[in-house]
Amino acid sequence: MSMPMDSEIIEMEGVLRSLKGAEGHSRNLEGFRREIVGRFQDIGWLVEVKCWKTDGESIAFDIDIVDRCERPRHGTDYERMQWEIRNDILEIEPEKKGLTSVFNPETLHSNVTSE
Repeated sequence: MSMPMDSEIIEMEGVLRSLKGAEGHSRNLEGFRREIVGRFQDIGWLVEVKCWKTDGESIAFDIDIVDRCERPRHGTDYERMQWEIRNDILEIEPEKKGLTSVFNPETLHSNVTSE
């Protein structure tokens, strides 16, 4: 699976928030599963979804993100990735916002030796 960018994680969280309102209500399991798959496809991700009934008529679900629907046309955008990390758009470490560059695409292939 290709790694999602921070901004894509925020999009995924938005989908999950919208689905949480439906969790626990009586629904058609297969219809709910297809709705989840469709919402993730709308933001560019393929998912595997398991839905089941809990106590009574309540529904719970589990989502596994499989991969992107399409590859980015221009490959991975390392500059955007670095900007998102440096600006802490996920608000993981707000005290370090904008201070460091923690991502270096040059080190991605550091285990490759040239002779």
